[in-house]
Amino acid sequence: MQKNGFTLIELLVVIVIIGLLAGIGIASFTGSIERSQYTTARSHMSEFIDLIKAARLVTNKTFGEISGSYCSECICRNKGPVMDIAQTDTCWTQYKQTLDRLNTATEGFITIDFPLTDPWGNPFLFNENEGEIGCHTDNLLSVGPDGTHFTPDDIIVNIPVFKCSPSLGGHHINQNWE
Repeated sequence: MQKNGFTLIELLVVIVIIGLLAGIGIASFTGSIERSQYTTARSHMSEFIDLIKAARLVTNKTFGEISGSYCSECICRNKGPVMDIAQTDTCWTQYKQTLDRLNTATEGFITIDFPLTDPWGNPFLFNENEGEIGCHTDNLLSVGPDGTHFTPDDIIVNIPVFKCSPSLGGHHINQNWE
């Protein structure tokens, strides 16, 4: 007797193997997407740091003096996920105003079109610390995929100080004296 086709067991084995390969591929793809989102966020943050550095050099002012605030991001705290905050809320308007002041301060040398958001739709948040009591770094942060402050997925970058020096007193633990 001649055998034509495959047995049910053979078909099931092939289907299981295809399913396993697909599962591995999807998991790998999902991890790649997440890594690329974090890389994109860090890249945008580098653009902001360049803008802030240029604005400070052109104006000879600290970031807080340029923005008119020493904690632009503070008004975004305790409002839930930032991505869910209406763009008419003071959290977003403060962000846009700070970005506009930075763009103006560089006199066109460097500009960033706004609103530039992180890959998860959140505004980047600024904490302008230099010039406060002691000598602290300014911070730029993304609240990450969950949109919530102070969670493990946040990306926080300390911006090198501009006018402070170690002789001015205490400083942030992550201070970078350059």
